[in-house]
Amino acid sequence: MRIVAFARRLGVPVGLASSVLAILLGLVTVAGAPPQAQAQSLTGNCWSTVIPGGGACYSNPQQACQRQFQEYAYTHIGPYEPYTDTQYWSVKNCHWVWHIGDSGPSAVFYVCPDGSSPVSGKCPGLDQVPSQPCNCGQNGGGTPNVLTDHPIDILSGNKSFQVDDFSTADGSLRLHRIYSSLGYQGAASQPIADPLGMTNWLFDFQYELHLGSDWTNYSILALTTPDGRGLAFYKATDGTLKPFVSSSYSQPQTDLTLAFVGSWPASLSTLTSASTQWTLTDGDDTTWTLQTFLDPQTGLYDIARPVTMIRRDGVQWTFSYATPYQLLAITDSFGKQMTFDWIVNDARAAGGFAAVRAISAVHLPGGYTIKYNYDTVGSFGTGFVEPDRLSQVQYLDASGVVQDQVSYQYGNASFPNALTAILDKNGVQRWSVTYDSQGRATNSTGPSGADSATVAYGTISAGPSTFTRTVTNALGKQFTYTFARSSSNQISLSSVNSAATANTPATTTAYAYGSDSFVSSHTDEKGAVTTYTRDPRGMADQTVEASGTTSARTSTTTWDATRRLPSQVVAPGVTTSYTYDTTAGGGAAGGGVLNNKRYWRIRITNSNGAYGGGNYYTNIADLQLYETAGGGEAGRTAAANWTSNYNSSYPPANARDGAISTETSLVNGSSGPPYTNTWWIFDFGAGVSKTIRGVAVTAPTDSTTGPPSDFAVEWSPDGNTWTSAWTVSGQTGWSLGETRLFVDPAYSYTGSFWGSHLYWRAEFGSHASGQYSVAELQYHATPGAADEIGSATVSAASYYTAGPNPPSYAHDGNASTSWRSTYTSPDQWIQYQFASAVPLAEVRLTAPNNSTYVETVTSGSMAYSDDGVTWREAFPLLHPSAWTSGEAHTFTDPYYH
Repeated sequence: MRIVAFARRLGVPVGLASSVLAILLGLVTVAGAPPQAQAQSLTGNCWSTVIPGGGACYSNPQQACQRQFQEYAYTHIGPYEPYTDTQYWSVKNCHWVWHIGDSGPSAVFYVCPDGSSPVSGKCPGLDQVPSQPCNCGQNGGGTPNVLTDHPIDILSGNKSFQVDDFSTADGSLRLHRIYSSLGYQGAASQPIADPLGMTNWLFDFQYELHLGSDWTNYSILALTTPDGRGLAFYKATDGTLKPFVSSSYSQPQTDLTLAFVGSWPASLSTLTSASTQWTLTDGDDTTWTLQTFLDPQTGLYDIARPVTMIRRDGVQWTFSYATPYQLLAITDSFGKQMTFDWIVNDARAAGGFAAVRAISAVHLPGGYTIKYNYDTVGSFGTGFVEPDRLSQVQYLDASGVVQDQVSYQYGNASFPNALTAILDKNGVQRWSVTYDSQGRATNSTGPSGADSATVAYGTISAGPSTFTRTVTNALGKQFTYTFARSSSNQISLSSVNSAATANTPATTTAYAYGSDSFVSSHTDEKGAVTTYTRDPRGMADQTVEASGTTSARTSTTTWDATRRLPSQVVAPGVTTSYTYDTTAGGGAAGGGVLNNKRYWRIRITNSNGAYGGGNYYTNIADLQLYETAGGGEAGRTAAANWTSNYNSSYPPANARDGAISTETSLVNGSSGPPYTNTWWIFDFGAGVSKTIRGVAVTAPTDSTTGPPSDFAVEWSPDGNTWTSAWTVSGQTGWSLGETRLFVDPAYSYTGSFWGSHLYWRAEFGSHASGQYSVAELQYHATPGAADEIGSATVSAASYYTAGPNPPSYAHDGNASTSWRSTYTSPDQWIQYQFASAVPLAEVRLTAPNNSTYVETVTSGSMAYSDDGVTWREAFPLLHPSAWTSGEAHTFTDPYYH
């Protein structure tokens, strides 16, 4: 039997390593349990585990768990499995298959450089100042950042590199990679795990939202950004999400906003029980939709990753994922795509699970590939690939030949993920970095000393206090940056003083701040003062240059209501007004005016009782969208479509394949209706606007529980803001394989909604018993009209050869002969190919006049095709009662007007 030794979600705060280990080991009393570790025997900045005689420390939790396995898992115990996360980043659960009476797995813990464990996600005794993203100024320019030219963040000591691995000529698709040596340092909220990507590197789209221990305890969400920031948001009493700052470093941020999609559930604790969506907007007005995915090891939906991205210029990316939660592909607005390969530690063959580790390759348009290679810190093998840090990137052409490559070296034993050198494809060093004892970058240098910058760090004391950073550039000039730390621990840049050299004078610049913590004035090297008034985002509403002098110049800016762009700037003697197009996202590629209906969503709020394994389900055999009566089905023309969480055994493709014998099963979560996060989205692409007038839903052929009973049909210009087109409710009493059409009440039409087609097929969903039989079949173009079949070519899914009972017997004018299927399964059909397209309003079906009349269909659907390959369901075939021998029944399309 499988026994997990510890709860997957630990409910205790993480204190000192020794005390936590003692508490946790006390939870399991099994033969051969390991002795308690002594904290002082551990080396810091590593992952600790308990072994006989004390503790041992390793570079990653995988190695620590494997050492534990080798010490305590005897030969008769099952195989080692990958570790899993807990709600605390610094605690991981080890796993292996074990039996009562044997030694079970324990947890492993991150140990800080001084030998202690992190408290609230931070190592004590270090100046863990949050890192800054760029030298552009945070909060709309209201908060200055200070980075060297080839950036070292001199406040935190974070060293960053940014690399463009790939970009299309128009920039609509690209791979931009970011390294942060001190990523997520000083985070206001502790994430569940390190972001999933390239271990110590990330692509610039890899945002993650974590619903971890701080959400459980305080309703605080942790957001990890690709540039190494650890941000946080809390749920305010009005239901909005507001930036949260820690008491250690209360740095405000207004550049990113976060919102929950849909209505908050009555109990916030249920948010991790089903898939949820969140809207993140960054400082460039790029909008990200993040969605939580099921972690099969924990059973929780607690980490959200991007599913769509829309830039200000309207370019959109759609993200698709494989099971369990790794990125599979990114597709841009124009259909260009990148696909991703991953390193997965897969123990499923031995009864374990698959753990996703790192991206190993990206396949690009044109057949090109980028390979990402990793090395392992330390030499203790685990039996699995251990991608600890990115060591090499190779650029391959369409023939698989390496055209270029870059290598990364990590030469600091105290900080094994700190990048110390970059080498080109010839092995020539192109960059080097050194670090101090706290892991802060002290020097960054290019070839032959070019672009060198050296940073000296003053000590940060408790506020109110001041401290300094001194930067020496490649020419030897020194700049001293003085920072103030307030009593509330907010840090702000006060002044910058440069030392005189033989060729340059000494200079001083200074900053003052308003009560909103944003820069209110700046004094430059010549003593000129510029003052600012700012909006709540930190963006300057008014700027006064040469303030306090007779030459003062005032400029006033009015900001656009939805973008971080000006709508008007009034300066002395000139007024400049800006207008922006009304495309979704604000750019020419965005897909139409703000009422453009590029996206359509079927949002399901109730289904017909499907429940199992602790979850409610919505089950659909086929889903179709129509713009007009008689027009083609529009859903399959969408550039992309995606759903809320689904059962991997019944994927979304099943509801788009035109077969009623396959189905899609959407997971509504453990909470009963009304559901808040069950939906299907269709994206028709940039520049395309659709008006959906009809939605057809087909029930599965194996169960009538699960088809939707209540749902809304909604549209959006950007995939984030949704408007209801119409709603449907009370759809109960479904039959097997039944198709129902739901038409916009504001839309009217005459005749057949389905139009005229070359092929018509009767698809069978259920019957009383046995095989399927039809004595006679007629098709009528209008109610009561003549039979259309005539010389149409007939075929069937199968027929009973022993009879024989070929499909031609279904239209031979003899009720004593019949078509009979070979099989009893509900994927049988009989179809007719016409010489030219015909409409269909009625189907008249006659049961056999012998004992096989009980094999006549009781529920199913008509379907149509224009090529005999792609099929779409039309109106239902529902017989109100049991058939009698030789009975004839007319099925009239209920949607014929």
